[in-house]
Amino acid sequence: MNFSKKTPYFYFNKEIFSKNIKKYSHKKFHHYYSVKSCLFNDLIRKISRNLDGFTVSSTDYLQKVRAETSKPIHFVSPLIRKKEIQSINSLGNSITFNSLEQYKRLIKHVNSHIKVFIRVNPEISFITDDRYNPSRSFSQLGVPLSQLKKQCPKVNGLHLHNHSREKDPRKTLKMIQTLEDKLKTKIYDFQYINLGGGYIWSKKLVETINKIQNEWKKKYKITFIIEPGFDISNSAGFLISSIVDLFERSGKRIAVLDTSVNHLPKVFECQESPEVIGHKKTNPYSYILTGATCLAGDVFGEYRFSRKLSLEESIVFKNVGAYSIVKAHQFNGFEIPRIY
Repeated sequence: MNFSKKTPYFYFNKEIFSKNIKKYSHKKFHHYYSVKSCLFNDLIRKISRNLDGFTVSSTDYLQKVRAETSKPIHFVSPLIRKKEIQSINSLGNSITFNSLEQYKRLIKHVNSHIKVFIRVNPEISFITDDRYNPSRSFSQLGVPLSQLKKQCPKVNGLHLHNHSREKDPRKTLKMIQTLEDKLKTKIYDFQYINLGGGYIWSKKLVETINKIQNEWKKKYKITFIIEPGFDISNSAGFLISSIVDLFERSGKRIAVLDTSVNHLPKVFECQESPEVIGHKKTNPYSYILTGATCLAGDVFGEYRFSRKLSLEESIVFKNVGAYSIVKAHQFNGFEIPRIY
């Protein structure tokens, strides 16, 4: 990789994108890419041929994706107004309504060629942090399963999203089994079950969903859909920055970079320390890497290098493709890094 361009900038590797998608090549379910994790102009065109479709969460994303592919596009968002329906009718292929009230209010505007889904809250939690738990108490995301089984409209499918970076297929199995146990014969009314995103590829995960797909296809004539986003984009992305200042504070070496945690917002939101090329726990030279804004918490973490760092040296954050450029902002007037 050539990191000689003016910093800071994002670098995306299209071969890694393709490799991540091809991991799912032996699947029997439908595979949609969730573009909310990472989207830039030519990405969709590059990965389109290896996918069954795309999932978008805004009409802006819908327009950008449709400009690059003829593959099916699914729209899912709590924000759906009449003008969003008009865009979906002309550019999309399917839609998920987030509530029964939303469905009743807007279904009359949906054209007949659009497949219609209802988002379900299965009322089982696999995520312990409620900030990311769609099944939390009083959740605004989806219709509680207990309510849906009593008053389910005639739609093409159900849409669930109840995972975060999940490799273990047992949780997916439990979610599917819960649907079957609670809905009973109502399952026959649907053609699709969208199992959402939050998956990390594993051979066992794909084999398990393949097995369930075969069984449900025979039993209910249902097709499953999954929507990985993070799993496809994260390892393909890098943020390249440069050191603009070096000093010590209370015995700790500080390296100030020409970027900011505002370019990798999950660092501050989730208190995660991104991976850095060259860091090893056993290395002798320790540095706290910080951003250059006035935010006191503009800190990436403490890292160890094999030698002393120097001014203008490049620092490369890896595995930062997901939820970086789509969340990056311009606090302190810092420009959004360019994309290569």
